[in-house]
Amino acid sequence: MDGQGDTSTTELRPWVARLMDWNNARVRTVDDGHPNPRPVESERWHRRLIEDHPTIRAEWDEFARAGGDIPLIEETLGRPDQNEGSYWKMVPFITRARPVPTLERFFPATTTAFLRIPALQAACWSVLGPGGHIPEHVGLNAGCLRLLVPVDAEMAAITVGGHQTRFRDGHGVLFEDIVPHEVRNEGDVPRVVVLCDLIRPVKGVARVHNRVTQWAQFSLTPGYRDCALRGAEHFARRNADLVATRDGS
Repeated sequence: MDGQGDTSTTELRPWVARLMDWNNARVRTVDDGHPNPRPVESERWHRRLIEDHPTIRAEWDEFARAGGDIPLIEETLGRPDQNEGSYWKMVPFITRARPVPTLERFFPATTTAFLRIPALQAACWSVLGPGGHIPEHVGLNAGCLRLLVPVDAEMAAITVGGHQTRFRDGHGVLFEDIVPHEVRNEGDVPRVVVLCDLIRPVKGVARVHNRVTQWAQFSLTPGYRDCALRGAEHFARRNADLVATRDGS
């Protein structure tokens, strides 16, 4: 699905799987040798995200104070996923570089802020409950980079390739999803981040091949294609009173 790079339990059409395997080898050959996580502090889009963090946090806090909630990840994915010790909730608000209307109504400034990121493919709210642990795992798509932007997450940490990074609210962590990684929430409150997929920046013919592969994966695989719709439907049901209030305002 958009925003969830681990394809290990999502059935790919055979030719899409072969295309992805070929593309993975290609992009890692032409774009190799980067540290994980990748440095982002000097990127203009990242500096803008830090500036936008108070507005993003305010939108989330307003939603939470009003009793808002987002679906469990298994509701959005349509299948169980990997988490231990607590709940994990996730819902896309941008998919295939387009806003999800149901979510955009609640998070307009957040949606605008993330759409400014170059090569953004998808963005999701991701909430890991107190004491939650997402065990070490790898994604299967080297053509996208994973970006986690902490909104309210300073008691949590991510370990990528054996290197632990403590979350700092507003400061993104960018890494290759195909590198082993795990997440822990050591706090007694939920960890709130925005989880994004960015098309990996490669040059020349490899760039064209990578974009075709991403289109094939996200558009021709039902598990990805239907994820945003399923998540939005569960979101609307969980927040029926808030939706009705907005419809009536």
